[in-house]
Amino acid sequence: MIAERLARLERVMQGYIDRQELAGIVTLIAHDGQIAHSAQFGYMDLVMKRPMQADTILRVASMAKPITCVAAMMLFERGHFLLTDPISTYIPEFKELPVFAGIKDGKPEWHKQTQEITFWHLLTHTSGLGYPESDNQNVAALYQAVKPNASASLEDLVNKLVALPLFVQPGSRWHYGYSQDVLARLVELLSGCEFGDFLEKEIFQPLGMADTAYHVPRGKIARLASAYTTNESGRLEEIDPITAKHMLPPGFKPGGHGLFSTAQDYLRFTQMMLNGGQLDGIQLLNRKTVALMTTNNLPKSLLPIQSAPTKQLLRYGHGYGLGFGIIMDPVAEQILGSAGSFHWGGAYCSNFWVDPEETLIGIFMSQLLPSDQHKAPKQFRAMVYQALDDL
Repeated sequence: MIAERLARLERVMQGYIDRQELAGIVTLIAHDGQIAHSAQFGYMDLVMKRPMQADTILRVASMAKPITCVAAMMLFERGHFLLTDPISTYIPEFKELPVFAGIKDGKPEWHKQTQEITFWHLLTHTSGLGYPESDNQNVAALYQAVKPNASASLEDLVNKLVALPLFVQPGSRWHYGYSQDVLARLVELLSGCEFGDFLEKEIFQPLGMADTAYHVPRGKIARLASAYTTNESGRLEEIDPITAKHMLPPGFKPGGHGLFSTAQDYLRFTQMMLNGGQLDGIQLLNRKTVALMTTNNLPKSLLPIQSAPTKQLLRYGHGYGLGFGIIMDPVAEQILGSAGSFHWGGAYCSNFWVDPEETLIGIFMSQLLPSDQHKAPKQFRAMVYQALDDL
């Protein structure tokens, strides 16, 4: 990569700090299996002015989802299930869930499922499960009442979900929600291992992701960055103050969020995927499984996907694989990159993408909630591609 053009990238990232739009940023680029760029900007916290470091620990939120899907597909490879298997085989209560069918005479109507939820539906967010923030307030209000994120365990979460209706018919729409948390519970049932322990033994330890977990041990707590939001006056305001709660392993270890990690750790995970399921002699998945996961799995009838239901944002060049967003058409997405790139992000303004054609990985991490489509990660992506050396 071209050093002068990487310097452009660094000036742009520093600008977000100077304008006090973000407290701190960590960026990492790998090209052809080597780290081509690693930089940190701003602070881990604005009060103590602790500089952001390469090994700073951050909340990665929904960047946990791809890891959960890898865990499930490892069990798929071991013969525990087929993608077409109904999940009611293991959690019978999902078989009879009603489905929202609209409003008639001022009251919601409910239909039976036209098909059962399968493992494929969970992996592709087409199960009909949603989040309390969904656009359909008739069902979202029911979700809000039971507070799924306040569950004591994955089993407790699932027990709450099976008492709720589905937002849409399974397989009828891409609908972001608790699909991959249910998948995490199925990993527990199939493996006989608590989900957090499965991730630690089967993924984090083998890949050397020593700083990735659902809590931050006491000896590492000084490396945890503070999280921020933008208040009504436009200034950064700290949320989720760092306390002893961050050091205690939680009982609830969801598949869709909750992990702490570092950019360096997440690079190990993404490099494994770019390598076709293996890293440094450790093979987690077969290359054919990785190819299936990182190819658009959605039929044309479900495209374009609705990436933010409450904002009606449609992404015309964007599909979804098994746990990863897929760039099918960079022109339609109006971004730089290659068709076949795969990615995901988190609510705290973090993002990664993998471009197999360019053997390129980009990781952007910050701690701003909600990210609200902040342009910094997208601008980072553009600045990475302009720095590639094509001579």
